[in-house]
Amino acid sequence: FEITVDKKKCIFPFMFKNKWYYSCGRIFSRALYCAVNVDDNGELIEYGKCLTDVGNFPMISAAGGTQCQIPFVIGGTVISHCYKEEDGKRYCATTVDDHKNMIDKEICMGQNYG
Repeated sequence: FEITVDKKKCIFPFMFKNKWYYSCGRIFSRALYCAVNVDDNGELIEYGKCLTDVGNFPMISAAGGTQCQIPFVIGGTVISHCYKEEDGKRYCATTVDDHKNMIDKEICMGQNYG
């Protein structure tokens, strides 16, 4: 599952210039794009820049050794780092759903990310 920087869901597969894409692709430039709207034949109508192409997301581990799922979504906001909660500790998503919404969280290792 991929989302765009505008928080739109990517549609796969899609066709662009007689080529099928099954993941984000470099269809215009070095950046990765996906379809956010296609016609009845799967042809690209509207596209968006894939979130995974925005910088290199850090590989962050939670204190328990679990890999953080970066980026993740909380309340419709895309989070690309550990975030601080009211207890003053920094957390990350360790489990996400198909839309990258956070399900489970843990304290970030070192608590110095974000």
